[in-house]
Formats: sequence, C-alpha cells, structure tokens
Amino acid sequence: MIITKITGGLGNQMFQYAYGRKLAMEWNMPLKLDRSELQGNRLATPRKFELDHFNVVVDFPTAAELKAVKLDEEHGVVNKVLMKLKQRGLPLQSSHILEGQPLQKKNDIYLDGYWQSEKYFNDIAALIRKEFTPRNGWDKANKEVLVSIQNTEAVSIHVRRGDYVTNAVANSYHGTCTPEYYQEAVAYIAQRVQRPEYFVFSDDLEWCREHLDFGGRPAHFIGHNGGDKAFMDIMLMRNCRHHIIANSSFSWWGAWLNERVDKMVIAPKRWFTQKDDNNIVPESWIRI
Repeated sequence: MIITKITGGLGNQMFQYAYGRKLAMEWNMPLKLDRSELQGNRLATPRKFELDHFNVVVDFPTAAELKAVKLDEEHGVVNKVLMKLKQRGLPLQSSHILEGQPLQKKNDIYLDGYWQSEKYFNDIAALIRKEFTPRNGWDKANKEVLVSIQNTEAVSIHVRRGDYVTNAVANSYHGTCTPEYYQEAVAYIAQRVQRPEYFVFSDDLEWCREHLDFGGRPAHFIGHNGGDKAFMDIMLMRNCRHHIIANSSFSWWGAWLNERVDKMVIAPKRWFTQKDDNNIVPESWIRI
C-alpha cells in the first residue's frame, strides 16, 4: 500500500498525488490519500482537499492503515522506507530525493513531501494529464471562456499574491514576481507570437489591472472561479497556447498540463527567495 500525505494548496496536492500515482502504477499497489492535515486545521493557510474535482483515484486510508504505515505517531510522520533514506543522509520531507536513488519497492510506504518536479512522474505524463480533467465537466461560464481561448493566440498569465504578500513567513520563503518580470515576459511573447491575447488569472485581479502592461494587446481578467471552483482556472490555463507563470505550483500545473509541443512557458529565474531548485522548472521552459 502507498499512502501519500496531502497538504498545501491545490497545486501541491496535485504534485503529491502524481508521485503517489506513479509509484502505485509502477509497483502495482493501491494508492490512498491521507488528508488528515487538511482536516486538522494545522496549516498556517487553511486549505481544503480539492483533488476530488478531478478524475483521479480517490481512496482514503483507515486509522488502522495509517497507524500500520507510520513508525512514530508521537514524533511526526516517519515511514520505514524514508527512514532508511534519511540514514543514508537524504532528507525525509523534500522534493529532492530522486536524483540517482529511486525508491525500492516495499510492502508499505508513506510519502511525506512536495515532489515538485515532473521527474517524479513524467513516465506516466499521459495518464496524469488524463486524470487531471474536470470530474463534472465544464459549466456554461467556463465553456464561454474556453471558446475564446481556443479561437485566439491565447497566453495565460498567472499572478500569485495572497499569502505570498500577507503572510510574512510565506513572503520571506517565496517572494513575489515583480511587474518587471511580467513586462519582460510579455515583451518576449510579443516578439514571437502574432496577435497574442492574454488571459489573466490571479487572487488579486485589481493589482493586475493596475500593474500589468500588455503592450496594447487585449487582456481578459478571469475572476469567476473563486472558492471551490479555483481548479477550473487551471483547466482554462492548460488550454492556452502559451503561458507566463508565477513561482506557484498552481500556474505550474496550468502550463504543464498543456500538451502542445510548440508551447512557450515563461517562468521566473528564481522560484524561492533563499534558494533555488532547478528540478522544479522543466528544461524546455524559458526562465526570465
């Protein structure tokens, strides 16, 4: 059995699911999703379980199954396989453990990490893209936007602010993309795409209207997918031809799910303020 810890926002939940799904497929084992941290209100930014909006495998472990897989309930979540990795000097809770040391098949495994790289699941990319589709189809409002996207040289722009701005801890760790970053990205697109139209997704559209310059090209501000419908913004982004993303797993997925081989994805040079991880951004994406 593989149990993967689900935590953080939707983008992080998608990474956690994708790696668990890959191992479950590779090892022919059942996958179960531990959402207890979301239910326990233990996160600095409250989050909900959102994966059930997609056509994914949703199964949850029983209390007995969780107990059987965890080594030490009192001192945090530790799994037998990851404990062995730690003893070899590799981190338990990280997105960096796959380089050269793939996990070996075990009877049970508990995955506790973020796994923010396509390298963890790229060999089942087609399946992941198929499963990350809306379970209940497209509603009328999003179908209308989708038609506009499909009939233009659509470029998605995602601006992540929210707790990256209001939460001091999140701000010091992630930082925010500047207006200059977006201006340079728009200029890059303008040199290579005829008649681009921009579709802007953000948790702060007023900031976007005030600070972003689209070089005279049309811009559409998409603000109707709040709350439990935020996942539909990812679905709209994936249908755009090109992407300008933030240092955010939310827009990462909007760009990665796009299957076009000729897509351009522009990402910030630095993903974090204090360190960087070259595994997060695929090599074919453009970093500015």
